[in-house]
Amino acid sequence: LLKVRQQGSLQKSTMMQSIQQVLKQRGVLGLWDGTLMSVQRSAVLTAAQAASYDHLKHQFLAWGMADGPRMHVLCSLCAGVITTTCISPFDVVKTRLMQQKGTFYSSSTDCAIKLVREDGLRALFKGWVPNYFRQGPQTFIIFMVIEQLYRLAGVESF
Repeated sequence: LLKVRQQGSLQKSTMMQSIQQVLKQRGVLGLWDGTLMSVQRSAVLTAAQAASYDHLKHQFLAWGMADGPRMHVLCSLCAGVITTTCISPFDVVKTRLMQQKGTFYSSSTDCAIKLVREDGLRALFKGWVPNYFRQGPQTFIIFMVIEQLYRLAGVESF
């Protein structure tokens, strides 16, 4: 919360000033704004990443593609796109909740509804490209490493 607040602020402030500002505006519980969204985002990220990679790999195998580095690259890049698309709404809502001053949004659901009403469905995907530049390479590296570890261990990959 504090990092997001400091990054989104035009005013230079110390960490202590940011803490005092949050305490004044939202109380002690305000320091945990966005925590639920972070947990939800993590669950969706992990599910989307693993499920999409696994499904894509099985689909490419069914289409006759050889199980090797080419398939792993393709599956991991596609899984990165799917994962980024799934977590984007969570990132947008979480950032809005953490940057709010006062209590404009009463919950993550309220925030998402207001965003869609005011700016349309596309508002939930603001920042998709920068998110992909972060999530895409991470997904690529994770699955390429996993596949190589399976190969080195002599384990048949999933």
